[in-house]
Amino acid sequence: MPDTFEPIAVKNQDPWPETDPSLLEEGRPALPDFPLQALPPWWRAWVGETAHGAGAPVDYIAQALLASVAGVCGAGVLARVTETWHEPMILWQALVGGPSNGKTPALEALRRPLAAVEKTLAPEKRGPAVIDHDTGLPALLAAARKRPSGALLWRDEPAAWLAALGCNGRGEPRQLSALLDTWSPLRTALGPGSPAISIIGCLDPARLDAALSGSDDGRAARFLYAWPQPAPYRSFLELPPCRESEAVNALQRIARIAGDPDRPLAVALDDQALRQLDGHLARLHGALQRCDGVEAAWLGKGRGTVVRLALALALLDWAANASATVPQPRAVTGEQLSAACRLWDYFRAHARAVLTRAFPSDGERLMRKVLGWIHTCGAAQISREDVRRDALAQALNAHQSLQVIGSLERAGFLRKVVVQPDGAGRPALRWEVNPVVIGGSLAEIAEIPPPDAGGDGRPCRAIAGPSPQTAKETDMEAKLAPKMPQWMVDHANKYLSSGGKEGHIYKIKPPGYGDLEVPALLLTTTGRKSGEKFIFPLFYGKTGDSYLIIASKGGAPEHPGWYKNILGNNEVEVQAGTKKVKARARTATGAERAKLWEQAVKFWPPYTDYQKKTDREIPVVVLDPIQ
Repeated sequence: MPDTFEPIAVKNQDPWPETDPSLLEEGRPALPDFPLQALPPWWRAWVGETAHGAGAPVDYIAQALLASVAGVCGAGVLARVTETWHEPMILWQALVGGPSNGKTPALEALRRPLAAVEKTLAPEKRGPAVIDHDTGLPALLAAARKRPSGALLWRDEPAAWLAALGCNGRGEPRQLSALLDTWSPLRTALGPGSPAISIIGCLDPARLDAALSGSDDGRAARFLYAWPQPAPYRSFLELPPCRESEAVNALQRIARIAGDPDRPLAVALDDQALRQLDGHLARLHGALQRCDGVEAAWLGKGRGTVVRLALALALLDWAANASATVPQPRAVTGEQLSAACRLWDYFRAHARAVLTRAFPSDGERLMRKVLGWIHTCGAAQISREDVRRDALAQALNAHQSLQVIGSLERAGFLRKVVVQPDGAGRPALRWEVNPVVIGGSLAEIAEIPPPDAGGDGRPCRAIAGPSPQTAKETDMEAKLAPKMPQWMVDHANKYLSSGGKEGHIYKIKPPGYGDLEVPALLLTTTGRKSGEKFIFPLFYGKTGDSYLIIASKGGAPEHPGWYKNILGNNEVEVQAGTKKVKARARTATGAERAKLWEQAVKFWPPYTDYQKKTDREIPVVVLDPIQ
């Protein structure tokens, strides 16, 4: 734990920079939304409507649509860039998201149209061979050889299906060249080589390391990843009309113009598309000089991937507007190549987040270890010895520990604080901790020192107490939210053990404000993944008989864990002082939100600062008691 000390620390009052949330242990980093405008106009509307009907993010619907196009084409359709550079209509994609994020409904929304195309074209031995069950690589290759378009592996379960493709039936590593060749089958004078295989499957972000285990051999670098936020709730009473049959007709049109690997349909890039592609390759060349490892391998596929995306857009646009006068797509246009670049930029950001999580460097591992230690102990400041001795268990020497601290400084998680000694001697170096690392509840305590800290926010050595994972037995089967700072654990346990007679009114002096007395409640939610009950101490206000809480997380770019929990299950328990009630949580909107926000900044003024630090609108949550 950080040492206690007497000298005065000179704090930096400048605002903290934005940080990379992927280095923190919890949650999804801030990532761009899917660029729906990049899709052809008819499909833009169709994807939005289908996502609404499925209750899924548009990202997943768009991925399933692209996979469907790849499935009906395979090596039977090529984009011709030059006489010697051709790209087949083959895509490997991964839907990344936790349970109940909409992956299954999104895949089902396209699996039905694909099944209809399969049934219609099967007598002609055309169309896709969709494999949607467990299968080994030999069986997958055999299925792909039976159809001109190859096969489409369609995996809904977020199991380690990708890792399994790299193993034989005994779990031993297999030679993967046969699988990798299916992503870009090599044509020779003797004809096509490997069959074409497109892939779409699901990955759980909590198990990325296991799901992608061993796939740094080239498999992971070939995937387009999407890791969206859960879709917002939209009323089923306002569902748009289903246009599934139109999607079936469009996919059938595409399937019927596809050739076979010996005589593929080749779609050339027009002059404007070639210029757009040249600009993309120039940017890609610069990006490759600044990265290495699996990220560099992923970027290295960007040369061909953006062409394949442009080809998919051209086919979709043609299929939605097909007529007798335009029997097949004439060319990939500059507009379509530009749209494909926007899609690729989106996929690049998501791929970086996924691959960083699955294949962290040694430096990232150490940074995450230090950040996890800071979060657990709730330290507002740290020293080099704190990091070397406590966070890293003396695994590094003093110089190496300073290198880790320097990396965290550059990432915006730490900044130097000059400590003025009482007498002679050099000022000691300590580092102030970005409040986003501490996170937690109790108004997300972004700028708040522990109640027993010095007035300048210096940390004090925590006293051993109850595990942060368990609550007093006075609260039925509920646990304190994990990784809360020890002083917050002590506060919550005092609240629980006293039955709310202590801890209800919290006295604090946040930096830049005077002394405040803020009411605190205990909110019990149901974990969206575990199904367990977790207790969060939060500041609150009242609105009639209901309680008012704010999902600020100190102005962090993403919502706090408790708010994500109530989006999945809005049935909660509330203890405010000695009063306990069951309640339903809802997010205030419009005029109600504006009114309640004004009320919230009166009982906790730092909320205003938190809103300035983030682009998201901080949710205002009302807890309505259940009568």
